[in-house]
Amino acid sequence: MVNKKKKRAAGAVTTGPRARSTLDRERFRSLMRMSSDLYWETDTEHRLSELVYGAGRRAGMPREQMLGRKRWEIPSVYPAAALWQAHLETLDAHLPFSDFEFARRHADAETRHYSISGEPIFGAGGEFIGYRGIGREITERKRLEQTVARLASEGALTGLPNRALLSDRLKHAMARADRGGALLAVMILDLDNFKEINDALGQAVGDQVLTEAARRLQSCLRGIDTLARLGDDEFAVLLEGATDFEEISLVAQRLLAAVAEHAEVAGHELYLSASIGLAVYPVDDHDAEALLRSAHLAMHHAKREGRNNYQRFSHDMAARTERYAELKIRLRRALERGEFTLHYQPQVSFSSGLVIGTEALLRWNDKERRLVSPAEFIPIAEESGLIVPIGYWVLLEACRQCKAWIDMGHSFMRVAVNLSPRQFRQKEIVKSIEAVLHQTRLPARCLEIEITETTIMHSTAHTIAALHELTALGVQISVDDFGTGYSSLAYLHRFPVHKLKIDQSFVRDLSTDQCDASLVGTMVALAKQLKLASVAEGVETEEQLAFLLASGCEAYQGYLFSPPLPADEITRLLAKEAPPATTAKPTPVPLRAQLR
Repeated sequence: MVNKKKKRAAGAVTTGPRARSTLDRERFRSLMRMSSDLYWETDTEHRLSELVYGAGRRAGMPREQMLGRKRWEIPSVYPAAALWQAHLETLDAHLPFSDFEFARRHADAETRHYSISGEPIFGAGGEFIGYRGIGREITERKRLEQTVARLASEGALTGLPNRALLSDRLKHAMARADRGGALLAVMILDLDNFKEINDALGQAVGDQVLTEAARRLQSCLRGIDTLARLGDDEFAVLLEGATDFEEISLVAQRLLAAVAEHAEVAGHELYLSASIGLAVYPVDDHDAEALLRSAHLAMHHAKREGRNNYQRFSHDMAARTERYAELKIRLRRALERGEFTLHYQPQVSFSSGLVIGTEALLRWNDKERRLVSPAEFIPIAEESGLIVPIGYWVLLEACRQCKAWIDMGHSFMRVAVNLSPRQFRQKEIVKSIEAVLHQTRLPARCLEIEITETTIMHSTAHTIAALHELTALGVQISVDDFGTGYSSLAYLHRFPVHKLKIDQSFVRDLSTDQCDASLVGTMVALAKQLKLASVAEGVETEEQLAFLLASGCEAYQGYLFSPPLPADEITRLLAKEAPPATTAKPTPVPLRAQLR
């Protein structure tokens, strides 16, 4: 048991006849309320008996809910039980303490951090009567500490300079460029689709990818150049002593090629690419921060130009960026304004020459700009997350329309809907599709979900489970843009896929490029071997049609038969069709001939 005299010597406060007057106590409380701290007291059982919140206190747990409770009885995020126990032992020994930290999650779901200090209170006779102390919220300090730790860990991962060191080196490099009269290139490089790799394969694999990317980039540079990591999957390069723009361009191309080399990371076969933006000193700007901003701007334009390329900063990029931001704002309003519509491109069977389904394609009729190209607004929707609600609307409308055609007597109809990678990563994607089928009463066999080869390649447990669940429902799965995503036979054999869609980039030059002709023939044969259906996209000439028919392809779509059409025009087209009179394979008749 601790000696009472020692307690007093330790700075204990006594009460009794000399206790402060009620007026003095109210003055003290008033002062505390005006401060940024909080004041507290506990009784002999360590239950909170007094709380005075300072003026800077944010709304949290009501004072009434805390009075009468022990501090560790109030739910906390940390410290762990062992630290609470150590704190309790200090209190039971009636010893003072300082800067004891803990955190709580409040009703607004925000975690807040606190630090408290206290000292025991003894009566005139030396008896222990409780604790009193002060505390303050330290949430912002904790966030700063976490940020510093995160930045330090990023540097440790790749061993590269961080943003602060890059800024310092950039200023010195600019001074050297001034003295030597040479050009200084500032490049911002961002890995394409890195988030998908990180989400699909996990952060540990993502870290290895970043380390490998840093190694490849460093191998392309000289000792006088600087490679830095700015955070996540973004790198910066300072290329010093360049004599002309051609030299700078060659280095940018070399960096892109190094990233794009085949990689095997943690047993995963990966195909990486990057987008680079560059600005040149002193041509593009004379300020260090402005140069970095310009390079960033150029990098984002490289992303919008299809990725896996580099773009040099130009002063009209600012105007294009402003237009991009404006388009994003209007896109947010387009869904509620009913500005979206669907067109449908027929898919034609080679065996019957008849339409056996359609692919739903999104169109945006902006009230201010009229028709906006999907190539322009789809990337914005994907980047901003708007693709999720827009994609749900597409799915719902396409299923509703397909059910309407079936009710007209076209029982063979099927509609194909493309799901973006971001949509397919949604946890409730299967439930959403099931809900749409239930709402529209469309048979599951009449819905075909198209996912890109890249989505298949970067599969996760969620992706695999979702594909099997959709197949169990009866939904058909189609691999879109087949041949462009470096997929392997193992993926096609492992997943419940029903159809391969041969990308139009291979179909386009069938009649003039022997390599493309061989590839398409191989793809059709592969589909047959795997017992999958095959559909060719972008068929525009009779020569392409004849080749595909001879190769054994099962169906096709393209402008030779019909461009994408509004639903009412597809309805008229279906009304003109009749089942084949014989079992012979007729030659498909283009739409322009049917409508004569």
